[in-house]
Amino acid sequence: MSKLFTKSEYNQAYRYAISLCNDPDEAFDLLHTSFEKILKRGVEHLDNPKVYLFRIIRNEFIDRYRRRKKMQLSEFNDELAVVQLDENQLEKLIINKDEVSHILADVNPIDRELLYLSVVEGYSISEISELNGTPRGTLLSKLHRLKLKIRKKFQANTAENTG
Repeated sequence: MSKLFTKSEYNQAYRYAISLCNDPDEAFDLLHTSFEKILKRGVEHLDNPKVYLFRIIRNEFIDRYRRRKKMQLSEFNDELAVVQLDENQLEKLIINKDEVSHILADVNPIDRELLYLSVVEGYSISEISELNGTPRGTLLSKLHRLKLKIRKKFQANTAENTG
């Protein structure tokens, strides 16, 4: 049996899973479950197995998200240890990282997925539309509103910190 996906596609799928769940361990579990489903079903007959993989990852994430909401589990965030190299620059970096993390934490998973695919992976809106089955116009308006929302939060945080 030939390889279904290249190493680059595996890495892309993992990064996609991280963008959805915002937790590397959960992303790995999500990816593992998705590959199990692919191996059971087989994708040799598909024109674009990568699109199929991304849909499975997305659907599996949505299923888990709904289950978690029903059970009303609380999420735990681990704090990362930071090694200080240059205090002034590192402090600004930590503040910016915290600010970005805080703003992105308020973004819902579906919008975070759109932002990830667009900004990090560099997909066009048409490609994202094909990946998740959402109309192109809907994605364009969502992305526009999301960018405005993030921009306003950054401006509000900047004004707060300088004022």
